[in-house]
Amino acid sequence: MAIFPLGFSLVREEFPPEMVPEVQGMISAMFAVGMVIALPLGAYISQNYGWRWTYHSVVPFAILMLILSVLILRESRYITPGKLDIGGILLLMAFVVPAIVAVTKAPTVGWKNTQTIGLLGISALAFVLLIFYEKRVENPLIPISVISSRNPMIANLGIMMAGFGIQMMNQANTYILQMPEPYGFGKTILQSGLLMTPNAMVMLVVAPLTGKLMVKFGVRIFATLGAVIGGIGLMLLAKFATSSSLPGFIALIVLTGIGITLMNVSLINVLIFSVDRRVMGVATGANSLFRSFGSTWGPAIAGTVMTTYSRIITIPANPPMHFMIPTDKAYEVLFSSSAAVFFLLFLISFGIKEVFKGGFEKGGMYKSATVEDAL
Repeated sequence: MAIFPLGFSLVREEFPPEMVPEVQGMISAMFAVGMVIALPLGAYISQNYGWRWTYHSVVPFAILMLILSVLILRESRYITPGKLDIGGILLLMAFVVPAIVAVTKAPTVGWKNTQTIGLLGISALAFVLLIFYEKRVENPLIPISVISSRNPMIANLGIMMAGFGIQMMNQANTYILQMPEPYGFGKTILQSGLLMTPNAMVMLVVAPLTGKLMVKFGVRIFATLGAVIGGIGLMLLAKFATSSSLPGFIALIVLTGIGITLMNVSLINVLIFSVDRRVMGVATGANSLFRSFGSTWGPAIAGTVMTTYSRIITIPANPPMHFMIPTDKAYEVLFSSSAAVFFLLFLISFGIKEVFKGGFEKGGMYKSATVEDAL
């Protein structure tokens, strides 16, 4: 998955600036195409052959990507000289790995468990050391001056918060769709996958359209619009998710998905037009790291909320079976919390310095795409 940011970097190199936002939208649309295919297919495999086979089924695609990359991809024209920052890599690992392990295990072992606290402490210490080290090394793995500048910082913070809110929402959606009636809609894994495809299909339309319109109207308006639409959709889910009909529930997911798509396309364009091409791979890689952090914390917090607001039900059987299920309050807290994240993103988005202001100059160079101006 580390190849993910390279795609966005290559777009900036291979296309003229006026086409980049639209192409970025098309790439986001391809994520939707993948979802349309993978949601029902993965659900079918999981339901009939077990969830482990959903992982095995990815292997042929990974091999195909390897072959295509060797045969088709051209090397970047912007290669940063210098030695590999081994110290930065080790400190980054010491920062990332303990934090991910801690938040993944915390819903099971507890947030106050000594292992959880210890791992988070190690991660925090490594983060501080990483900042100090990267500011002093000659060829840093993560140029602090780049990711801490105005637009990249907003883009990274925004994508982390969006990943957090999205994963909390997805955790709740899965339970609501698959819990037996009257606690949910009682759908199978395959049916749940099929019911999520309308959201992906709407993303398929919205993403390239957003990229096309962004050049004309600017990126900030779409970032703020996406945040507020996502927030409204989540607030409506908080109020009506457990009481609405199935079509109404799917419609609210689609509405939220529109906001998320607007945010994602906006933030990646903010990032790639705000950094020098020589560090674009590093910048987009850091952005993916922030996205992963948000996506990791989301399910962990969701699991804790569902455990806190739960009750035990008994299924008549011989012998009777007892299950702990989330209450309506759990879903309300999850969706409301996700909505609060998106409304905070709405406020943060006003701090974006417009990267499309002034239009394109003759020769295909963007007026605001220099380090001094855009950052």
